[in-house]
Amino acid sequence: MDRFEDSLVLRDTFIVNFVTSSTNTEVATWGPRRVAGLIAQMQAHLAGDTYPGTLTS
Repeated sequence: MDRFEDSLVLRDTFIVNFVTSSTNTEVATWGPRRVAGLIAQMQAHLAGDTYPGTLTS
């Protein structure tokens, strides 16, 4: 499952990159909240928490 979690983190890294580099005014309305949430998830994952969206058996 670790590799799956890594894939989720990588996916969210691409989302953060898109949002932070976007010049679209619509993205600017929701982007900062989305990035803050993703960064918080990544920090929790680094601290040992299960990444949101991870499948458990």
